Amino acid sequence: MTSLRLKPATRTQLQRAAKLHRREQRTRHGQFLVEGPQSVREVLAFAPEVVRDLYVSEGAFESYPEIRELAAGTGVWTHSIDDDELRDLSGDAQGFVVVADVPVQKGAAELLAEAPLAIAAVGASDPGNVGSIVRSADAAGASAVLLTKGCAEVTAPKVVRSTVGSLFHVPAATNLNLE
Repeated sequence: MTSLRLKPATRTQLQRAAKLHRREQRTRHGQFLVEGPQSVREVLAFAPEVVRDLYVSEGAFESYPEIRELAAGTGVWTHSIDDDELRDLSGDAQGFVVVADVPVQKGAAELLAEAPLAIAAVGASDPGNVGSIVRSADAAGASAVLLTKGCAEVTAPKVVRSTVGSLFHVPAATNLNLE
């Protein structure tokens, strides 16, 4: 069994991570939050290269030992934090929050050249709907999601939560012109 790379979380780290709920901070730092056990499990399994830090509440690994194994196997920095600190970081975390780097986005032409099936959304501004579109595209076996200008930001916390990890299976091209 591989051991976890444990490191105490600093107050600065927690404050900076909490600021990633705001779009300007996500853009500035090129990072976003992944919240909840299912999404964290998926990012660790399918996109561990984007994971910067994993924050875990006390006892969370007892409920989800497979996430502990994934964290240990991928060698991500893991920070055990108390329930109050986790609540300050995210009200929807259910014990787990990852700070991830925004992956390099492929262009629409490149995605379409590689995709036998792609799903496009025009003006889907509701974050929950964009997450559902990504999740449905994944379930349908699509190889790409195309989002026009006016769609909710794919790294917004509500979008990421509503994809329930599908965001790490299906690449998305965003901010596209409809033409």
